[in-house]
Amino acid sequence: MSETNPQSWPIVEVCDPSGRRGLHVIWAAVDPEDYWYVVWAARVPPGAFSEMAKGLKAERKMLPHEPDLAIMDARGGAFQVDMETRETFFDRFRQFGLLYVPSIQQSETMDADIAVLRDWLMPRYHPTLDKSVPKLRFTKSVANMKEGPLWALQTFTWDPHGKTKAWHYKQKSKDFVDCLRYLTGYPGLSFKRFQRGDDPSVYRGTSLASSYKRPRLAGDARPSRLGILQRPAGYRAALNIRRRGGGLP
Repeated sequence: MSETNPQSWPIVEVCDPSGRRGLHVIWAAVDPEDYWYVVWAARVPPGAFSEMAKGLKAERKMLPHEPDLAIMDARGGAFQVDMETRETFFDRFRQFGLLYVPSIQQSETMDADIAVLRDWLMPRYHPTLDKSVPKLRFTKSVANMKEGPLWALQTFTWDPHGKTKAWHYKQKSKDFVDCLRYLTGYPGLSFKRFQRGDDPSVYRGTSLASSYKRPRLAGDARPSRLGILQRPAGYRAALNIRRRGGGLP
């Protein structure tokens, strides 16, 4: 694993499964300074597990290599899809060579998870770059994805004091927000952790792409027509969550 070659940077896959809505999936790469980049995202339509597995593998071919770690929503993944065999999403996907570990939620009410996600999206000063950047950013293609992760952050409302749990679950944007909070809330994720290679939950498959360059990020500061540096996309998303979700800690 080369620190200077983005093609070899570790990639984490996060999947939020649903029998009715299918699969919402993001892939995020981490650099040696532990800054994260959502490099790809997809929706896999609901269907037979063989078809969903085929869809996931097709999306993985867009990556420079197989994910080093694949996380699935613990609650959704544990749903029994076969009452006789008691098989879950985890079990069925394992049959097709897709190995997932369950997500780890920081609190039963999601307050802590949302707070961590918001923290990852807030820019902080980077001395080397001499500018403020968030810990979590998005490639331009992901940021422009119709009803994708960035759209989800901009439209999702978190209001634990004013809205019911059922109301939150009905939001169309919740699935990609869940993927992001499963990533940011998973403990101990770091470049060095993957570099060590001694974690049994981390695996590396065969490289799938011969070339990979760090894509232009939607979170990169860039001059506007007025010559003023625009704030990163992640910053705007974080502000949106804070304003709409009055109950955030």
